[in-house]
Amino acid sequence: MPNLKSQYVGKPTYKIATKVNHTVILTPSGKVYTAGCNEYGELGTGDQQNHSAFTQILIDAAINDVEVGRSHTILLSKNGKIYGAGLFSDDYRPRFEGDKEEDGESNHIRSESISVFTPIVTPEKVKVLGAGYYHTLIVGDSGEIYGNGSNEYNQLGLQYHHDIEDFQSIIKLPTLSSILGTYSRTYLLTKTGDVYVSGRRAYDYDFIPGIKDNTCFEKIPFPEPVISLSADLSYMLIVTVTGKLYMIGNLSGETGLDQTTTQVAKDYSSESFDSNDYPPEDYKLSLIPTSSPVRQVCVQKSHCFYLTTEGQLYGFGANYYGVLGLPKSVENPKLYQPRVVRQFTLVPTPGRVVSVASGWDHTIIETEAGHLYGVGSNQYGQLGLKELKEIDTFVPIPLE
Repeated sequence: MPNLKSQYVGKPTYKIATKVNHTVILTPSGKVYTAGCNEYGELGTGDQQNHSAFTQILIDAAINDVEVGRSHTILLSKNGKIYGAGLFSDDYRPRFEGDKEEDGESNHIRSESISVFTPIVTPEKVKVLGAGYYHTLIVGDSGEIYGNGSNEYNQLGLQYHHDIEDFQSIIKLPTLSSILGTYSRTYLLTKTGDVYVSGRRAYDYDFIPGIKDNTCFEKIPFPEPVISLSADLSYMLIVTVTGKLYMIGNLSGETGLDQTTTQVAKDYSSESFDSNDYPPEDYKLSLIPTSSPVRQVCVQKSHCFYLTTEGQLYGFGANYYGVLGLPKSVENPKLYQPRVVRQFTLVPTPGRVVSVASGWDHTIIETEAGHLYGVGSNQYGQLGLKELKEIDTFVPIPLE
């Protein structure tokens, strides 16, 4: 594949994990910080009180990755062990180290909330980590993918609907690169740019026209290999290896985009594929014109971002709580065209953007200088700012 990464301005040094109302940050030196909603102990701070300042998590392991669900957090150590904190319902509670055995079976009848990061038993050493709202996926050294948690909508890729306690084998993909979990779906991205999806629509969640309901992982066809993808609610953004930006799903709803903003690149209808191929008849892939190649996308709830190879950050969709870091309109909070966040077009300060992560109502970015900035709602302290108020322009995020 062409090396688009050679065109990038800088590269991320922090891992920022957020999905709803809590945030976990892994620093370049391996330190873990958490802030925000802590209703179920998902911050791993030993309590169940919200934290409005980032707290360093002291753990006897070298951590190299973090992922979050709606109310749980998973850490991955360099030696392949994972640690969990937060909500783990008795219906799908994994086996933690130290769980007692009764009659040869794990005793899962314990508190659903784990407020201190505790080692979780896995079938083998873990090398890749992913999480949805209420489910977790891991990839072992062998390339085998395992799942735990809610499988009500087949989001684990298992054809039955009951929840999974201990991690269960799902599929083997030795070239897997990353995992994206939403409320009722899971997306797998391989190093060769292939995308696989499993799961079904759940009420108003994950209703993406053209992405059919699956009870196991099936490949989604794209015109080029994919390097970045993000999805939620009713739409999905993907970036191809040449830096093109595409959307599948709702073009006139929460994103604020309409048909005048997008160009239909190709309609993958039943006329274009054999009957055994994946796309349903209403599958449409739409090209969003951009001024320069795109390197990353971030979709969350009713807003989204894309980041170009030149380090320019664009936002569009619903700008509730100022989550886009763009001027708000009282009359219409939706932005119908992607707009650049001009605050980060100034060089050298604050500098260009190298990564973006967003929760329901807040956003955190990293600049090429290695500084973190946040914007949006801080109702739960998820920005790590002591004042629990709305922030409508990006401000520095203090960790220490």
